[in-house]
Order: sequence, then structure tokens, then C-alpha cells
Amino acid sequence: MLFVDCTPEDGYGQLGWFGEASFPDMGLYPSFADYLLYASDALSAGRDMSHHRPEVR
Repeated sequence: MLFVDCTPEDGYGQLGWFGEASFPDMGLYPSFADYLLYASDALSAGRDMSHHRPEVR
């Protein structure tokens, strides 16, 4: 599951990822806009992202 870091520190606004019963991966994407750009590139190229492969159904 993606989450946004809202703590008032250096990582504010970064996106991270966590799965059930696991520790979060912080700072995977610098911002939501960067995540969307990365996702669109991965979708058009047919490649995996960090934790999943985006697809259109």
C-alpha cells in the first residue's frame, strides 16, 4: 500500500510503500507527481515498478 509521509521533516511529501506485517519502505518516490510519471513510463514500457506492474484492464 502506498502512503504519503506527512511528518514535518526532510521526508515530507515523499511516497513510501508497506505491505501487511512488514516494515515500510520510505522515500520510494520524491512526490506524488514523480510517482505518476514513473507509473506512466512503466505502463507504456510494460515494465515493473518497485512493488508491482501497472496494467490497464
